[in-house]
Amino acid sequence: MQPRFVAAVIAAAFVAFGSAGTATASPTPSPRAETGAKALPWGWDVRAGFRDQRPGSPGRRQERPAQPARPGTACTRTEVTNTANQPVRAGAANGSWFRVECPGQAPRVEFVPTPDAGDGDQQAQPAVTPEQLAQRAMRELRPPTPQIETAPPQGSDALVGRPVWFWVAPSQRRPITRRVQAGPVFAQVVATPREIRLEPGNGDRQRSCASLGTPFNPALAADGQNSDCFVTYPRSSAGLANQAYKVTASVIWYASWTGSGGTGGQLPPVTVTTSVSVRVAEGQALVTVPTPGK
Repeated sequence: MQPRFVAAVIAAAFVAFGSAGTATASPTPSPRAETGAKALPWGWDVRAGFRDQRPGSPGRRQERPAQPARPGTACTRTEVTNTANQPVRAGAANGSWFRVECPGQAPRVEFVPTPDAGDGDQQAQPAVTPEQLAQRAMRELRPPTPQIETAPPQGSDALVGRPVWFWVAPSQRRPITRRVQAGPVFAQVVATPREIRLEPGNGDRQRSCASLGTPFNPALAADGQNSDCFVTYPRSSAGLANQAYKVTASVIWYASWTGSGGTGGQLPPVTVTTSVSVRVAEGQALVTVPTPGK
């Protein structure tokens, strides 16, 4: 501690409190000017100073203000604004700069975070929910264009009064999956083809098949095979465009989803449609007339 600093403190204390040997009370004397003290309503505010006399020091007088403030006096905090009267932010941080002024202390500037960016007591809500990701996955799901096979095969003539079989190619009967994730939140959609709906193209009502149809096996007798997905035409397709009926076939995909947090459920079915051409011919009866005398 500098000798001059100690002397100034002792002198200030002696002047402020007076000599102990004085018999009669006298007005409180003013502290010496060197101490930098000033009178306040509740008493003397003593400031002690010193001169820095280290080698190379310019000897400038420095002051250290006393820290105690008047009891019950609160600090004031003012948000720092720019010339447009807008709060000055701290880059990407969530908060503002404030000028803080307290009695007996030098003003300071400090950064104060907003409540939602404080100590992490409030957990941020996820930007998306599993349900929203499930809808997105459903939109991105791409069931293939149906590959419909028939018996008789396309390009061959079916016969009036005889059933024409329809079925989905075996390569398109597998489920398809789509998964979407955003951070820890995810949703996965699984879609499976289950049925066919047929519009025969001759004005008859739509026919719904409870399955994907049964493939016809040409190695077996036709009478020994059955299918729940067929159309029987009572008239020939002669005279129609391309000499064929235009059959609209729709494959129905049933979808469900699972997601983070044990979420999941059913989704609306997806319908994918295509068309096939079916030629139907009149069956010709062969009549044999025996030759007389034979």
